[in-house]
Amino acid sequence: MPIMFGLCQHNCQIQLHRVTSVLGGSITCALMAAGWWYGLILPIQATIHQSQIDQQAARQLQSERPAIVQRLAEVRSEASYWQAANNARLERVSPTLDDASFLGWLHQQADNCGLTVHDFRPQSKIMDSGYVSCGIAISAHGSYTAVCQFLDCLRSCPRMNRLTTIDLVPRNPEGTHFNLNLHGLLFTQSSASTSSGAGA
Repeated sequence: MPIMFGLCQHNCQIQLHRVTSVLGGSITCALMAAGWWYGLILPIQATIHQSQIDQQAARQLQSERPAIVQRLAEVRSEASYWQAANNARLERVSPTLDDASFLGWLHQQADNCGLTVHDFRPQSKIMDSGYVSCGIAISAHGSYTAVCQFLDCLRSCPRMNRLTTIDLVPRNPEGTHFNLNLHGLLFTQSSASTSSGAGA
């Protein structure tokens, strides 16, 4: 009996050692597999997922490209329009423009319209928001058509202006000819504003 018990104990120890060895190997394999998964597979999957997102964004950008190109063209066109408008404004308020040049333009337009100008009086100047405004008073006479054409010419005057009062009085009972008295303002950009703009 002692011999049989000893053999059984020895066999149990051998089987326990085998089981321990198998478990240890299994755990080692499991740890290696986990390390391989987290160290290699997950980064690859993340890279693939990011690549899919980038491809989708690229396809969406490609599909939107015509609209983007069209909008850029519209923005460039708008910028050119406003730049041209600003350049025209600067030309109309240039400090190089004087009353003598305006008076010459005024008489030329009046002659073209059939209006007779018999008085032109510059008035006081006022500095306001980077501009110098000079008051003017004009007296003229002519037909109704001539008056309308002359007033329309003032809208396209090379000198920026604004009419403040217009007084129209008939010269004959038929109301075909009128005396025209108007007051307005001529604008030029101040020298200080011009220097500031050039320095910017």
